[in-house]
Amino acid sequence: MLKGSKISRYRILKLIDCYSLDLPASKTAVLLGLNRNTINRYYGIFRRLVAQHQDREFKLLSGVVEADEAYFGPNRLKGHIGPRRKGRATNKHPVFGIYERGGKVYTEIVPDCRKKTLQQIIRGRVDPSSVLHTDQWVGYKHLNKNFPQHATVDHSKGQYVKRITLSSTMGPGVMVDQATLS
Repeated sequence: MLKGSKISRYRILKLIDCYSLDLPASKTAVLLGLNRNTINRYYGIFRRLVAQHQDREFKLLSGVVEADEAYFGPNRLKGHIGPRRKGRATNKHPVFGIYERGGKVYTEIVPDCRKKTLQQIIRGRVDPSSVLHTDQWVGYKHLNKNFPQHATVDHSKGQYVKRITLSSTMGPGVMVDQATLS
């Protein structure tokens, strides 16, 4: 299983069970009678193995595809005084997601949500013949050069869903509802 491990095969299988049940490391440590740092190390190994498997099995997202960024983390950090902020002005972690309607989802924790970062991910993960839906944020500007069927919604105008008519690979005059992940 894991060469050189001092933990028995039985405990490693139990560790995998706890990981797959999404139990926190602290509870797993108590259940199995192991140190929490050991559990964290094994959980990290499991995460890397899952990520490697996903990379090997990955195929380009295609069809109708939606892309958006989001920020995850606490509302406030302990010890930081000041008003609560939302979005890019916070200490939250940016996560970028791409959703293939009726299919797969790809997410990635990104260092920033700059145009270069997001467009590089989109170009590497989405088939250029796809119908790409985003909002009108500057990071998605000029994607229509690589994705001729790039449609957007304008959140500043309260627009979150838009009915559009497409032609080409989907057939003439196909109606599609556009919505983003926000």
